[in-house]
Amino acid sequence: MTERTSETQEIVDLTQVNKLFQATRGDERDADWARTVEGRLMLDGVKLSDATDALLALLPVLEDAHEPAKDLFGDPVLWAREQQERWHESGIQAYERPELLSAGRFLHYTFFGAFWVTVAMAIVTLFSDGWTTNLRWTMFSLPLVISAAAIGVQQVWSKAARTSAHVTAVIWTAAFIIGVAFAAAGLATVIDGSAGTGSALWYLTPAPIYALLYWVSGIVLKDTTKRPQRYSSDAGEPTEGEWIRQLGEHLRLRNDLSDRQIRVIIDETCAYAKEAGTSLNGEFGTSESYAASFAPNTAYRARRAAWGWTAGSSLVAALLTFSIINADSPLTWQAAIFALLLTGTLYYMVQSWQQAAKR
Repeated sequence: MTERTSETQEIVDLTQVNKLFQATRGDERDADWARTVEGRLMLDGVKLSDATDALLALLPVLEDAHEPAKDLFGDPVLWAREQQERWHESGIQAYERPELLSAGRFLHYTFFGAFWVTVAMAIVTLFSDGWTTNLRWTMFSLPLVISAAAIGVQQVWSKAARTSAHVTAVIWTAAFIIGVAFAAAGLATVIDGSAGTGSALWYLTPAPIYALLYWVSGIVLKDTTKRPQRYSSDAGEPTEGEWIRQLGEHLRLRNDLSDRQIRVIIDETCAYAKEAGTSLNGEFGTSESYAASFAPNTAYRARRAAWGWTAGSSLVAALLTFSIINADSPLTWQAAIFALLLTGTLYYMVQSWQQAAKR
């Protein structure tokens, strides 16, 4: 037992967890049970580390009982939901949140995205133009711009969602997208021009450079990785203003509460503490654990996601239409990329609306 425990302390991959479930009794059904639990937790936005810890805690019980996981712990989907209820009752924040990246990690992810955009654009050009095409300077720089812009949008949203109401965060993000679009158009105008005629594979030239930069930046960042910051009483009790600000941030980052609900929670919390004559931290504990104690509003979260994917699909459809109208042929690399994006956004839109209907 001790050997198994020490072996699992550094497990961070769900594939390894599944192997441990299968190895405990030599029964693949136990691994299937764990996979179902993992799927439910991941769909509900649970952090990988918390999902892993919860499953690893079951291994000693499974080993001692010598019974199937389903007989011991019940239906996997029901167990996953009950586990989330236990997290809420304990005030544990177990859900993924949009991450604020450091400058180094921003570049790291940008290089990764630029590599794959470069490969995708070269393949699309190869199919649309054949082996020989008119090489344009814009195409060489576009992958890096697209990758940086995509990650930048996520970062702007993450920052705005922490400090502003949902509508305000949407406005800030939309303004950033518009600004990036104008900047990209200006850049394209400045560097527009042909590099001559040649093989479409020339567009793969930047790919090894992006791969190398991604690898090097990963090495540099490896020793500087830090866990997400958690507010703790160890740093001293926050002032009431700080506690309320932190509570608002944690509630907004849940992404399943409306702005009105958040205001009601904050107002009622302050009123209760004032009536009791105690401090907010003393009455409710840390703002993070208090925000996590509220049961998830899955219906609201599903509807918000559905509307988000609907808006995204509409935008991509408009870009696809604009691309086809302004091109000599509908079979262009721009149309192909937009069509691929539209297929993906439509798929997630349908899935989101189905989930919203079930809720």
